[in-house]
Amino acid sequence: ALAYLNGDADDLRGNKNNTYVYLMPYGEGAKLYLIPTDNDQSIGAAERDYRQTNPTGHRGAKNNPFDTKTGHGDSSDCLILSKTIYDESSTQIRNDYLNKVHQVLEGDWFKPAKFKNYYDAAYANYNDLTVLGTNVNGTQNNFSFTDDTNPATGWALDVSTYLNLKEATFNDWCLSNGINF
Repeated sequence: ALAYLNGDADDLRGNKNNTYVYLMPYGEGAKLYLIPTDNDQSIGAAERDYRQTNPTGHRGAKNNPFDTKTGHGDSSDCLILSKTIYDESSTQIRNDYLNKVHQVLEGDWFKPAKFKNYYDAAYANYNDLTVLGTNVNGTQNNFSFTDDTNPATGWALDVSTYLNLKEATFNDWCLSNGINF
């Protein structure tokens, strides 16, 4: 659910990578945890070459919860997802997934003010250790944040625009599919 809301084109939903899989095998209570890593192309961000990192043209903000074309232009054939949330016969799994997305959206975690609090805390903790636009090995990666909210030309959506578009997309999809919470 969080990976969907995060909108990263370079994750398990998109390029089928940058995700650790952890299985907690306890009989009937067995759970599979998907732990995303490398979230540099999420919540509306993208690199300058947006054809590579913004294949949908809207930074992932308008992907529906079951959209399989979220990566670099290809449909996801990720086996874990095709056997769970993408499988229309997996009704319970799909309903649980939609309920989790809804729960996150109903809380304050996905609200711009809450995100800003997290961002400010991270910035205060790591500002002296990082340089925007510089990779770990010191090379430039040409990444930049911007307030340009035109997805066709801008590198990134501002956070408020992304969060609001993603929530509206999810709510509209649920409404058009007769799903009420």
